Amino acid sequence: MKTQLLAAACLAAFAGAATAAITYVDASTSNTTLANGDPYTPTASLIDDDDEWSLRTFGNLGTVYAANDSNADPGEDAPMLRTTITGLSASVSYNIYAYFWGAGNDSPTGNQRWDILAGLDSGNLTFFDTGNATNLGHATTGVDPSSYFTNTSPTVIVAEDNRRLYEAFLGTAVADSNGQIHVFIDDAPGNPNRTWYDGVGYVIPEPGSAAFALLGLLAFARRRRA
Repeated sequence: MKTQLLAAACLAAFAGAATAAITYVDASTSNTTLANGDPYTPTASLIDDDDEWSLRTFGNLGTVYAANDSNADPGEDAPMLRTTITGLSASVSYNIYAYFWGAGNDSPTGNQRWDILAGLDSGNLTFFDTGNATNLGHATTGVDPSSYFTNTSPTVIVAEDNRRLYEAFLGTAVADSNGQIHVFIDDAPGNPNRTWYDGVGYVIPEPGSAAFALLGLLAFARRRRA
């Protein structure tokens, strides 16, 4: 019984502790549509409060989906988007992430706290901003994109000028029979903050560390009982 309890505690402590490098997928008109799957073309005008996304020159692969670039309050309300990740293994679970930009270097204040709504269910999106997402480009706690991501040509940009790339963990999803997972994205009207959406990411959860730790503790427990 004690061995069983030890195993359960070990799994709880180490679940999700280790992951391999994440594969970044840039949002583009080839993989990003309206939430219902209809094609969507962002506008060319950046600051017009037209309740549409615009394609702004910035970030990874040269563009981001931008909303509320005028910093209006309560801001424009662009339509919900759906980015589809393809080429996955059917029926396999993946950790899924969304990536957006924030301003203000590593200490954003006021309307530099850019935000986004994101999730794996169009009816249940989570609010993220620079306060509850991970700053990948932070000067001291940021990541090395050459090892953090699988992308090498080019590597993922995590800092540009006074802006930083933020990572929002959305949960775990199972790829469908076509090897696809849908990620839903929206802006967050009601404040003067911008939304600069860059892309999504995926990785198969890696149980290696938990498994080795569990085996070690179980072996130790058995030796004590022997």
